[in-house]
Amino acid sequence: MSGRENSTFQTKTGALQVFAVFGATLVLLSMFIPLPLPGFVTGLPWKSEFFGSVFLVLVLISLFVTRRNDLLNALDLSKRNRSSNVFILLIGFATFAAASAVWSQSPRYAFHYALSWIMYLIVALLVAGFRDSKSFSARTAALFVLVISVLCIVDFIGSDFAANEGTLRIRYGRFAELLVTVTPLLWGLAISIKNSRSAMLSMVVGFLGWLTVMLSLSKGAFIAGIAAFSLMFTLTAIFSKRWRKRAIVLAAAWIVFTVGIQVFLSIGTSVPSTTDYISGTADASRTTTTMRLFTWKVAAEMVTNNWVIGVGADNFGLKFNEARKTYGAKHPDDPDNMIAEQYLVERAHNEPLQILAELGIIGILLFMTPFLIFVYYVYRSIRHSEMPPLFYSSLAGMIGFAISSLFSSFSFRAVQNGFAFAIVFGLALRYLPLRNVESPESEETALAGVWPKLVFTSSVFLMCVMFVLSSLTGLSRYYQHLAEYSVETSDKVSCLQTSIYLDPENAGALASFATALAFKGDNAAAAKYLNNAIRSGLGVTQIYSQMAGYQLKAGDVQGSQNSMAEAAAVFPRSVFARARYAQILEINGNLHEAATQRSIAEQIDTKQTGGWVTLLRDGDLAAMYASRIDLNIAAPADLRPEEAVYQFIDWDSIPSPKKAVR
Repeated sequence: MSGRENSTFQTKTGALQVFAVFGATLVLLSMFIPLPLPGFVTGLPWKSEFFGSVFLVLVLISLFVTRRNDLLNALDLSKRNRSSNVFILLIGFATFAAASAVWSQSPRYAFHYALSWIMYLIVALLVAGFRDSKSFSARTAALFVLVISVLCIVDFIGSDFAANEGTLRIRYGRFAELLVTVTPLLWGLAISIKNSRSAMLSMVVGFLGWLTVMLSLSKGAFIAGIAAFSLMFTLTAIFSKRWRKRAIVLAAAWIVFTVGIQVFLSIGTSVPSTTDYISGTADASRTTTTMRLFTWKVAAEMVTNNWVIGVGADNFGLKFNEARKTYGAKHPDDPDNMIAEQYLVERAHNEPLQILAELGIIGILLFMTPFLIFVYYVYRSIRHSEMPPLFYSSLAGMIGFAISSLFSSFSFRAVQNGFAFAIVFGLALRYLPLRNVESPESEETALAGVWPKLVFTSSVFLMCVMFVLSSLTGLSRYYQHLAEYSVETSDKVSCLQTSIYLDPENAGALASFATALAFKGDNAAAAKYLNNAIRSGLGVTQIYSQMAGYQLKAGDVQGSQNSMAEAAAVFPRSVFARARYAQILEINGNLHEAATQRSIAEQIDTKQTGGWVTLLRDGDLAAMYASRIDLNIAAPADLRPEEAVYQFIDWDSIPSPKKAVR
């Protein structure tokens, strides 16, 4: 290659890496990109999938044009090396996930999950196969951490935490796992970079990343981060003699910084520390912990009933109520049956358990086997050679991600998190001695094979499929958003019809369309669409009650009774479901069964039962006055779930502001 050709090649390569760094960072930050969304979002995520698929298609095509030999070598899984074994087994896992569409309730969800894993594998393959992937990974991690940490610090300084606690915790809690995954890379660079200025910059950004994890107040991410950083510093200090001293110094600085921030937040600010949440000082109710434990019990029930092949990839949320109903029948007195009667449970908050529930014993074995083989390769590598700190940083990021996945609802279900895991996973594979010495292959032999070209073509095609799927999902949410701002009923109906056409399992659009149909007087059709919304994951008590109301207005008294019977079976300790079921039984003339349901409700909570029975029988105004006289009757404002109360408020009797002034 001549000097001019070499210069041109380096210019193109440099430009491509800049594009790759900014593109990958955009994927990681995609949840922050402001796009019009409906007020009620359900179903499949799409933003990270959309940006990730576009990014990978552009990168793959660009690499094919500018660095074809390097790309095909990176994608050559026919080579008898260690990374190929791991990748081929993970492709088997993704294939089984796609195959689960055959027996899943929603094939669309199953394909979405399989395509997400293909995306992760493409990223990991590219990072593992390119020599300059170290700089790409480090720059992407640094840029992402810098942006997210600055936003977090500005938000915490400029906001009243007490008034915005929920918003702040949700906003940055969903990035905590991602930060735990990539931030160790910056600390690994700080340990190993010779240039003191670059090492200092890397360390400062690393401190900011860890600070953001602590400010997110995510208990699981904090525990995972402690484990990840401890592992990184320990392995580097023990096995890397060359960087041992600097690793020990930075470990001491990290410990001081961590303890200092926890003490400062607990004593010096109104913001609780993560340790306050772990100890229960800041949240004595431990509601999130209780919710996770109950979700795991229902997930275990799902596993018991579908232990061989599971319920289908990503179908956990769709099948949750079915398993919950079975669990409730077996354990009717478990007080945790009260949990989540008014909000959706879409994930298990434990990735291995969710994979086991969705793909059975076959799926979990296909998932675990390649990573166990990887652990064996790591063990052999550490025993026989001195590995650099960045290798241990990659392992630390993977361990942090894995520990967080035992408690988090994100893990591989959030594409941006899986994308970050793929980067550190690919980087770790990049540092392993991949090729077997006994079977060398020439570059020409590798490029002449069909396998790398097949992998390239398949990757581009599957990412195009992901682009189409995510685009349809995003457009469905956009039309749902337009419907919310439509004044005319006809416009609202038209937008919702388009939304449902683009995504027939958009539960939020289905529920809104049902409401619009009921407003037009078509209660039978409204009940049908609301039932579809329930089957698409919207099975909460207030929605069952709303459907029963539509069925009553349509003259389907038996259908309304069946709807509330199902609600009472899914939520056996819901006072509202029992009271509403009793009301409909009474309307249908089943007085004895109605009394039985009211008796069960009273055993659960006498005051709530009194409040609901009075509200359903006499109306909101009478219920309010009755609660002032009888202490065994809860006021309408105190009834739970509060979303259900709105169905039974007589809005016409409430004076408008003008009437109130007069």
